[in-house]
Amino acid sequence: MQRCLGLAESHVRMTKALAFLVPDAVELTLTEAVLDHFSANRQNSPDAKEAGGQLFAQIEGSHWIIVRATGPRRSDWRSRFGFRPDRRAERAEIQDLFALGLHYVGDWHTHPEAHPIPSPSDLVSMDDLVTRSTHELPGFLMIIVGTDPGHFGLWVSLHTGAKRYFKGRYTQRPDKLDANVTGGPRDSEPLGHSSSGPSERPQ
Repeated sequence: MQRCLGLAESHVRMTKALAFLVPDAVELTLTEAVLDHFSANRQNSPDAKEAGGQLFAQIEGSHWIIVRATGPRRSDWRSRFGFRPDRRAERAEIQDLFALGLHYVGDWHTHPEAHPIPSPSDLVSMDDLVTRSTHELPGFLMIIVGTDPGHFGLWVSLHTGAKRYFKGRYTQRPDKLDANVTGGPRDSEPLGHSSSGPSERPQ
């Protein structure tokens, strides 16, 4: 059973949305619900296993509002320093959430370090995802969640293929978000780079 995007009783909430900027590409907002999901899965204990999942957004031009983070699932393989998701479940998520007006825009996972940086295998995996997936996005996001509860504990990067990526820069806490940004679809047509259909990740 997939873990819900809810709050675990044992973790500390991050109280506000956070904003990051990928220069010349994407203005990114991480909603409070997504940040709380990250907090619930941090590897704060010595035996905590790596967790991860997918990121889904409402897209308004170059502004991506991340409103849903999925995973981890019981069908994922997890260890202290490794994580292999259930790819079949991920592909089903992309189709199901696209039907609700949300676009798949990347992946997240945890590291057992305060200020995470991507491993060589993380970079190879993201490059493979970008080049082998069917999509109309400028790239895919990778967010790594460290043990530091502040924005310093988040690695944010946009991967564009050909071993290239652009690191996101923390800008501010958004003063306010549109009232429609609640983790579900808007009443209007969901717009974005991939409006013709959902992204498809490789087998």
